[in-house]
Amino acid sequence: MTDYPLFLFPSGVPLTPSHDWTSNESKIYFDWFLSVKDERANYLLTALDENLTGNAGNDIKRIGQKVYDHLFIAPFSNQTENGIKITNKGLALAADLGILTSNLVLRSVPKLRWERLEKGKRHISFRLPVIVGFSDSSNVEPIRFSTSGARAILEGRLKSDIWFKFFEACLTK
Repeated sequence: MTDYPLFLFPSGVPLTPSHDWTSNESKIYFDWFLSVKDERANYLLTALDENLTGNAGNDIKRIGQKVYDHLFIAPFSNQTENGIKITNKGLALAADLGILTSNLVLRSVPKLRWERLEKGKRHISFRLPVIVGFSDSSNVEPIRFSTSGARAILEGRLKSDIWFKFFEACLTK
């Protein structure tokens, strides 16, 4: 898995925080994201030699454990003076598990959908793809959740079940 593909933004979207993007740049990113998300989730499954079994919870637990294990080895992390740090390939791996998890959430709860968050410029997910349609009117951003979670795993603050917990939480919101 040393050649794991990076999660690179499409042309037309600057490498700046999303709250600095224009609405048009946000739309370009959103459309690109929707066009690549299934391909990236499928690549993750292939790279891990995995298949979905139809039991989403068990699939997320099993695949989450594999990603957890991979996060601790090169090229997904590096040992530094300040501890183990995630690499860009590690972030891509985590992002793809966030995508796969969100795909399983959307299959399990058909009323949920992807939208661009265009309100609340101070919201951390402003202008990014989020899942909406929860009964409590909240939204979730699986990519940020997953990449932040991967960092926390390497810091020893979270375990391999974070993606399963995210999946379960989305089912009960």
